[in-house]
Amino acid sequence: MVRQNENGCEFCKNGRVMRRSLRIAFRQETDLGCVSCLADLPLKVCDRCGSKNWDNDTDAIAEEAVRREYVKLLSMRRRQRNEDAQALEDRVRRDYAKLLSMRWPAPAPYPIGDLAQLHCG
Repeated sequence: MVRQNENGCEFCKNGRVMRRSLRIAFRQETDLGCVSCLADLPLKVCDRCGSKNWDNDTDAIAEEAVRREYVKLLSMRRRQRNEDAQALEDRVRRDYAKLLSMRWPAPAPYPIGDLAQLHCG
């Protein structure tokens, strides 16, 4: 029997553990929302019971995949915010140009003569 610390399965205690690279899709919640990741993770797989374990190297690869997707989401949000700001600025310019091109009616004549004849009191 193989010692547990070397290549033995921690779960069934009988199988041999081999390192395999598996493509795994997973989701991670971040402050910007949920990111979907796809990564080739080196896992320890038991040949007898099929249990899968990962170590610090695998954890670092998974965290790097989450970081890459987070950066993509962040840049996409910034780009969207810039596009929204540009659209708002274009709309304000269009509305201002429309306002300037409008024909305004002439002011109503002020009846100065009629007011001059009014007496208070």
